Amino acid sequence: MPLTKEQIKSAVLQLEPVEREELMEELYVALVPGQQEAVDRAWLAEAHRRFADWKAGKVQGVSLDGALAQIRAKAAK
Repeated sequence: MPLTKEQIKSAVLQLEPVEREELMEELYVALVPGQQEAVDRAWLAEAHRRFADWKAGKVQGVSLDGALAQIRAKAAK
């Protein structure tokens, strides 16, 4: 008998975060076959755009500690 969605979810949540991320990427690629290259190109373009904005002074960087504090504050809400 196949596993239920809840059983799979429970098992996945027991994985280490990096393993969950890898699994998520593998499932996404399986969901949209043939589109990974387009997705990769879009993310690369976005990274270049963000870097150019930072370099031009349009945005300011945030330290890792600052970014984590912002994430934790949002998660606590």
